[in-house]
Amino acid sequence: MSTRKVARRKAAPAAREQRATSSEVGRNGAGSAKKAGTRRAAQDAASGWSMFRDAIVHEPPAARIEHIRAGAQPGFLVGAAETLGVSRETIFRVVGLSVSTANRKIAKQETLDPLVTERLARLAVIEAEAQDAFGDAEIARAWLRAKNIGLGGCTPLSMLDTDIGSREVAKILVAIAHGGVA
Repeated sequence: MSTRKVARRKAAPAAREQRATSSEVGRNGAGSAKKAGTRRAAQDAASGWSMFRDAIVHEPPAARIEHIRAGAQPGFLVGAAETLGVSRETIFRVVGLSVSTANRKIAKQETLDPLVTERLARLAVIEAEAQDAFGDAEIARAWLRAKNIGLGGCTPLSMLDTDIGSREVAKILVAIAHGGVA
């Protein structure tokens, strides 16, 4: 066998290893870029939710009604889930959307109808009231996710799918804010 053929055979595994390493870097780089894009999308969704919440909480009633009638962006559902530290499905249930409908609206960027937007606004108001009562966003969010004796062992978040449940959660938050217990 010629020395060239021997040299090529010895070099071949090293070349294959080099190609494999390069393709792994490419895949990992793409994966990292994809993860970074996903993180960015989550940050954007959380930011959108924050802006929606602030608009609903701080604007006069006429402006709030206008926001609700116009409908919210479906990304606010994702932002609410990210911000509150719960699954998207939990938020979908709170606003009364099936998983398939919510996912379709998110994928197609279909504006949420006024009824769903009003429920999302109710969640925004309760989140803001919890932050006011506890003085800390993370504590408020943890409270929303924790079972509560005053709510029959349910989480405050799980009660927000009905008007009555939302009122009960609001009553407890008023008690907490004014020195009561919950």
